[in-house]
Amino acid sequence: MAVSSVLLYAFAARAARAARAARAARAARAARAARAARAARGARGAWRRLTVISAVMVAVIAVIVALPGGGFPAWMKIEQGVCGLLLVAVVGYAATLRQAFAAGRD
Repeated sequence: MAVSSVLLYAFAARAARAARAARAARAARAARAARAARAARGARGAWRRLTVISAVMVAVIAVIVALPGGGFPAWMKIEQGVCGLLLVAVVGYAATLRQAFAAGRD
């Protein structure tokens, strides 16, 4: 096999991989846009995702802040603590915030 045909094959394979990656990226962007549109309309699933992810993040932030010693720098622990307090507000006022989301739409 000639060197030029090997290079041509390698180029074609690389181009095919790039095209597949681009299609996958477009599909992922479209899926995120669809989820964002449903959330903007007040979909119940979007509300569930918001509350579950907020609760999980509060737990993760508590672990980050509670780790002793040199696990994370002090500025990061402070920043994570502030974000955690904001998320506690989301989780704590869930009933009040739920009114902003429609009850029956998915």
